[in-house]
Amino acid sequence: GNTLFANFTIHSNLNYSGKPKVVMGAEQIKTPTLEPFGQLDVEWQQYLTDTIIWQMSNQGFTTHNIYFYEDEIKAEISQSRFQKPIYAIDLASRILANNSPKNIKKITVINLDMGVETLRATVSRDKLVKAVSKGGLPEDYLAFNKHSVINSEAIVRENENLYPSFTWNIKPHANGTIQHQQEFYFWQLEALVSAIYSIRKGLYMTTEVGIDIANNFDGYTYHIPDGKLYHARQNRRLYLTQGESGLRRMQVDYVFSINKDVTAKITGGILEWMYGGIGGEVLYIPDNKPWAIGVETYWVKQRNYDQKFTFLDYETLTAMANFYYDMPFYNLR
Repeated sequence: GNTLFANFTIHSNLNYSGKPKVVMGAEQIKTPTLEPFGQLDVEWQQYLTDTIIWQMSNQGFTTHNIYFYEDEIKAEISQSRFQKPIYAIDLASRILANNSPKNIKKITVINLDMGVETLRATVSRDKLVKAVSKGGLPEDYLAFNKHSVINSEAIVRENENLYPSFTWNIKPHANGTIQHQQEFYFWQLEALVSAIYSIRKGLYMTTEVGIDIANNFDGYTYHIPDGKLYHARQNRRLYLTQGESGLRRMQVDYVFSINKDVTAKITGGILEWMYGGIGGEVLYIPDNKPWAIGVETYWVKQRNYDQKFTFLDYETLTAMANFYYDMPFYNLR
């Protein structure tokens, strides 16, 4: 009699991905005129290498190494431009095909994330030329190969200007916490300055600093959680209010492959808002399997609330096992 109730429902088919956000255009690949790479003089070899690296960078790709062996050209790249790897493989393969010597029949693109190989795709140059003359490169034209050791007779050209390198960005970032008896939601808008110093392949230092812009923290009395258990995670409001601006993260990561199926990471530094420490993960991710399993462990010490370099007394050892599985529907992991 005195209550109004309403609801709403949204229907959707999660299996429908919608129209593609990226449409690859058609391109006529150049007819090769260069002699095999090993037969070029030093100046031409350097020019060809620099051209490939420069054209890759124009597409938002970072080139690590370029390999020439028999009738195949390979390039190791990193990219964050495309969510779907096929678009990056398509563009990178076109660049390699446009700059390939006459003897090249196979083109391979190797994707690296944090210095570790995560994907390797090979396409016949002839198939590539025919496909991209009409539009995008079909994914079924690619052979997704297992990780393989580079032949000792291959000619390797490194990107000599890649390491060390420094990149940074600044972006708006929101913090918040709920469930307080005086205010349902405490919010903060900050400028988050992020910087990555790439020391060498697989070795990186990441730093994040938050600079307060606006918040609604003032004018309230903050309840301190009681109980006898140590406040391992309960003092989030103290970190927000006493560290309105501060160092959110400063850590060094070393990521490396133990073998083709096992990858490891060692991490140390200020890991997050509340804790710093040292630890790492070992990840077993076999080729052509829909699953992976990892084990990680960290020794951590609790940070002070002001978000600087001091620590509280609490320290502990934490560990967990992680299981990853690629679901057979909706492209979910």
